[in-house]
Amino acid sequence: MVSAKKSGVVPEDASSIAANGWYWLFASIILLMMLKAHMIGHAFLLHVKTEVADKNNTLLNGLGWLWGIGGVITFVWGLLQLVRAASMIIAN
Repeated sequence: MVSAKKSGVVPEDASSIAANGWYWLFASIILLMMLKAHMIGHAFLLHVKTEVADKNNTLLNGLGWLWGIGGVITFVWGLLQLVRAASMIIAN
């Protein structure tokens, strides 16, 4: 893509959209890794302190949902940006 951009085959708009898409995909990886770490930590806490299993911690659950939904949204948006860039290159 870099050499195609330098030769003028790839439009500048498509290149910036593709780069933006990769950043969104990277953000989704970070968010979903945070969710995984949260879930592992929560499972460990349930093994260490069994009395926590009976309590519903809305803050921790809310953080888990926020990371999960955010990760899925950023993943889909990043893929859409890559498809948009590819369609711009094909149409050119």
